[in-house]
Amino acid sequence: MAHSELSASDSGRWSRCPGAVNATRHIKDESSEFAAEGTVAHTVRELCLQFGFDAYSFIGDKFVEDGFTFIVDDEMADNIQPGIDEIREYAGDVYVETWVDTTKWVGLDRFGNRQGGTLDLGVIGEKLIVISDLKYGMGVPVQAVDNDQQVLYAVGFWEQIARHKSKATDFLIIIDQPRNSGGGGYWPITLEKLLERAEDLKAAAAKTKDPDAPLIPGLKQCQWCPIANVPGRIGGCRAHAQWLADAIEMDFDELDRLDEVGIDWTPPETVTRQQRSHIVRIKSQIEKWLEKLHADELEDLINHGPAFGYKAVRGRAGRRNHRSEQKSLAWMRQRAKKVGKEEKDLETRKTISPAQAEKVLKLGTGNFPNSLVEQGASKPVMVPVADERRAITVIEDEFDDQ
Repeated sequence: MAHSELSASDSGRWSRCPGAVNATRHIKDESSEFAAEGTVAHTVRELCLQFGFDAYSFIGDKFVEDGFTFIVDDEMADNIQPGIDEIREYAGDVYVETWVDTTKWVGLDRFGNRQGGTLDLGVIGEKLIVISDLKYGMGVPVQAVDNDQQVLYAVGFWEQIARHKSKATDFLIIIDQPRNSGGGGYWPITLEKLLERAEDLKAAAAKTKDPDAPLIPGLKQCQWCPIANVPGRIGGCRAHAQWLADAIEMDFDELDRLDEVGIDWTPPETVTRQQRSHIVRIKSQIEKWLEKLHADELEDLINHGPAFGYKAVRGRAGRRNHRSEQKSLAWMRQRAKKVGKEEKDLETRKTISPAQAEKVLKLGTGNFPNSLVEQGASKPVMVPVADERRAITVIEDEFDDQ
């Protein structure tokens, strides 16, 4: 299907900045190695869910996407497989990489064509409809809660397919972001609330049709905008330049009203060479200051519970590795004989990972001997309070609950 002008994947931008569509219409989408890698990960995931494979079945296979060549390795398989296993736990009709029409909410494009996008995965159960999206990027965390893209996919999937097969009105939105511990999550929401949110997006979509629609800068809408004034982008958005520049003159008395008043920045082109030199020199100090504020806020959320719409939860645990490949391999050889596997099944370019071994040796997820495994601890992360994951509590609170 042709790319939609008001696509669900770009809704975080056009729903907040109605002028963005007109301002960037002349810019062609450019491929990148990171985007191509994400497409390959999606392809492997799709094949697994469609035909019953595991991600490990594709280790060593070559994929070419947008001119970039990728070899699926055990690390990619380890990242993708847990999400595949999780999806298989939900009972119902499974739809993989399904085109979803969202025209009812975003309208026809300027040529009169219907619009929509490709839903990663939907599961239609008797009482629950699950919407799952893989985000393979590791740089920017993506949350499930209040995710505009998933709202459009969910209501489009319901309107087009799910309502004809089930009376379920409860939804679970899942974002699977295996390479970013701060991203991903779960958003339980009812059909009624989804349709309300979709009406908000419908109103936002209508505003983009105005040829004089304003440019309204902000964190989410500017993050991936091709004309945002950041390194590696085309640049040229005066509204974004003003927003960035004014923030340097941030009034701390206004921070309590940040969502209402936004952040003001001084335009970069008005900064003198001497001022710019000074700002650049103290860049690392500013970044460390922000990191300290983030760490302190995370600590307070852990010690005192949710506040200001956020809470602390445990992120994804680190990848499991062998403490000693020699000891693990010896144990796996013994197990292989019992389940009728050959020794060559235990190696690709190196000894297979604990997660792979659980598949090959029919152990079941999480049943590789802990004594042979070392794993990085999960780190606390900040997520919206509506995320389904349980908030971290201090040890004293946990004892009080006993």
